[in-house]
Amino acid sequence: MTIGRRPALWLFVASLIAVVCALPFAGCAEPQIPTLEVTPQTSTLTTGQTLQLAVGRRYPLGTFEDVTGSVLYASTNPAVATVTESGFVTAGAQTGIAVVHVTDEDRLASASFTITVNAPQVASIEVTPAEGTVLVQGSSHAFTATAKLTNGKSSDVTARVKWSSSNDSIASVGDKGAVNAVRVGEADIVATDPASGMAGHAHVLVQGGGAVALKALVVTPNPGTVLVGANVQFSALGVLGDGSTRDMTSEVVWSSSREDLATIDAHGVAKGIAKGGVMVTAQGAPPNGTVKATTGLTVE
Repeated sequence: MTIGRRPALWLFVASLIAVVCALPFAGCAEPQIPTLEVTPQTSTLTTGQTLQLAVGRRYPLGTFEDVTGSVLYASTNPAVATVTESGFVTAGAQTGIAVVHVTDEDRLASASFTITVNAPQVASIEVTPAEGTVLVQGSSHAFTATAKLTNGKSSDVTARVKWSSSNDSIASVGDKGAVNAVRVGEADIVATDPASGMAGHAHVLVQGGGAVALKALVVTPNPGTVLVGANVQFSALGVLGDGSTRDMTSEVVWSSSREDLATIDAHGVAKGIAKGGVMVTAQGAPPNGTVKATTGLTVE
């Protein structure tokens, strides 16, 4: 009788082993290989922009955990995009495509993230002074244009934009933003970026005031000195026909005789480019264009 029971006993034991091995945490179960999930999987940025990646580890049974700070990151093209050990991505100065590889510390799972870096685009143009600028008939004023870029930065585009006036007979504007108040009235000054088509506006009100003619200009410092890479502020004092004086630093037209050695902007700020001597000139805007003053600038 005992011998007859053995086949049934062995069948019972085999069935029990099969059930135990089928349990998910039994020693004889297949190992659980996790996968990594990167969010987002792709992204398009402009140079200078940043992005924080999020990485999760998912197991076959559905368990999920955040491992953003414990995985390994590597970029295939650091010139296009760099990534820190915490998953913080920065778009570089070079445009193109980079792939960020993400690997589990135990090397069991990996994933990737693709980033495309484009050059920043012009989001808007801002004209300064802003709306409601009041000018006296016969005077002039330097306007500037600033491009707001898609990467959050700004760029002076005063010399690059196309300047125009809605009414040149009231207020005319030169190619570097110098606005001349011609006669009483109102006009819109527009700065348009040729590349993007974006435009900025400023409203100008010209009032009569019995403007006195400009007789002379006095530029300081005279002479000036600046180091390579540094800036120096020049000022222009206008001597009027009635003997009075007025600060005209932002009204005159500034120029440099050697822009390869030093440049100067519409507000009289000169920047040293290379060592040498330069002549800096301040010239009255129309109708005072014949009045000018010149001084020397040494770049050291």
